[in-house]
Amino acid sequence: MHSNPQLHSSQQAARSLIKHYYLLDARQPSELEYAPRLYFEAKIDISDVRSGIRDTCSANLSVEIWPMDGDALWTRDMLVPVDSSFVEPGFPETQNLRKLPEFVDESYLSRVESLFLSFLIRYFEIKVYLNSELRVYSNPLESLEDFKKRCVDMLSEAFRGELYDLQQVFVRKLEQVREKYQRASQGLDPGQDFEAVKVASHWKSRMHQTSERITDLFLDTELTLKDASDSPRPRAAASDLDQRLLALEIEAWQEIQRLLDRYQSMVQTIDDYTIHPNLKDIHLVRVCILWMPQGEVL
Repeated sequence: MHSNPQLHSSQQAARSLIKHYYLLDARQPSELEYAPRLYFEAKIDISDVRSGIRDTCSANLSVEIWPMDGDALWTRDMLVPVDSSFVEPGFPETQNLRKLPEFVDESYLSRVESLFLSFLIRYFEIKVYLNSELRVYSNPLESLEDFKKRCVDMLSEAFRGELYDLQQVFVRKLEQVREKYQRASQGLDPGQDFEAVKVASHWKSRMHQTSERITDLFLDTELTLKDASDSPRPRAAASDLDQRLLALEIEAWQEIQRLLDRYQSMVQTIDDYTIHPNLKDIHLVRVCILWMPQGEVL
């Protein structure tokens, strides 16, 4: 361990009982000034009954060293996260160490533990997402977009079932139109009423085209996070039949969109859900002094 000549001799015994670490820096340690800070490492076991989430998290935080006040409380902005992979034991290889306050000893570190625990209980949290419609929660590392996709997957089977039932409704409506115009064309003699036969051929062609377009509307529909497709384009309606078929096609599209809107609304019914630890969930791993580089290169 590198010695620190700037510390008073009265602190040598205290330092022998306190663990010291320093933060690695890409710059040369000899060219930097280092200041001592309090450093805490903790493991936090999360076990939330409502969401079913069980996870273990790490908290690696540092804070400036201040004298202990009886009613002292740390705020969120006072503690800063530290990447523990850059924390090394001992002292940095430099003489540029600021003085460690004389009141810092093992007893002081023991007292600040309670402050740190209070801080974690108040401010440490895991935020997940809750779909209140489905009563499902996201995983701790699951993004909002991925959670929505998972909600879509959960609803897809029910959506396809309702979409199929809706399609059968329009199959029956189309069949009713077909029967109506088929009865009207029965008994026509091509030799006596050529124009009527021509009309009958026209409605058969229109019926087939509309049936295919409506079928495609249903086949092309799936539950996604994307916006709804465009409605059928207006077409010239030369006869009552054309108007009826176009109206039926538009009605099918509108009913599909209503179904999609209802299910997409279920997907989007998402709120934040926050989990805080209890005291029993927090396990202190390390309370020590962390020497951190300050300011510009000397």
